[in-house]
Amino acid sequence: AAAAAAGASSSDDTAAAAAAAAAERGADGSTSSAKRADVTFFGAMLWARNVSGTRVLTSGKQQTVAGITFADYGCHISGYPHPYITAAAALGATKEDVDVFVKRLVRAYRELRKKWAKAAAGPAAASAGEKQ
Repeated sequence: AAAAAAGASSSDDTAAAAAAAAAERGADGSTSSAKRADVTFFGAMLWARNVSGTRVLTSGKQQTVAGITFADYGCHISGYPHPYITAAAALGATKEDVDVFVKRLVRAYRELRKKWAKAAAGPAAASAGEKQ
């Protein structure tokens, strides 16, 4: 099972992740709030699939706490150029627990890629598909 799950990180998935991250950034390197919301929706997709302990982080959120302003609040470093995901694991987690996590992660990511592909194709492509 682990080998099958590991196969999900193929060059196609890696290339798709890189393309998605590149598309996430504007020409000036910034990330729009609409795009950040779309990427962070991945965290909601995981939660809906009973995957807890994950966070999807993007740059661009500024927060002031006790008079100190943090750029890219919630991220591990300011100015990181791509959205990323963190995952927590508890002591006592088994190999089977990790295998289930990876399967759900890959399944949700594939669904998100389909959503992005459908959105990129636009309404014309969607209506052309309905006519066939």
